Amino acid sequence: MRLDAFPACFVQQDTKRRDMLGSCICSVVHCTVVTVLTYEELCGRDWTLLGFYSGGNGAKFDLGSPNSATGTAAIIYCTGFMLADQIFMYIWCPWEKLFILHHWATLLYMGAVLWLGTGDLSCCLCICLGEVTNPINNTMAISDLLHSEGLL
Repeated sequence: MRLDAFPACFVQQDTKRRDMLGSCICSVVHCTVVTVLTYEELCGRDWTLLGFYSGGNGAKFDLGSPNSATGTAAIIYCTGFMLADQIFMYIWCPWEKLFILHHWATLLYMGAVLWLGTGDLSCCLCICLGEVTNPINNTMAISDLLHSEGLL
């Protein structure tokens, strides 16, 4: 789901800026939701961010355990966003080869986890740690775009 209708009322002169703003807004929503989902899944299975003792013995944090419903939902949600973002990248930023390669590798990894039915914890860990700073980064990008338009 692209939110290009919302930023169109703000960024009028440059369609590239408007597309970038729409992409950043979608990314903020995606990374916020997926970070909360994956963090909840990880903590529910005895993982702690700083390695402090959480009261459990870590027995539930088995990287070879079958995928859980929450872990699978988080991976499917992330896969959907990656597919949409991949299409966006091919249309508007085809020169970003490294980012496109990153998307393909991530899609293959998440697809393998879903197909095999195991490995959701390792995938959730990668997603959580990779997406946790994106709300801040995208908010900064949005404010820069709005500031360049004289709206901030």
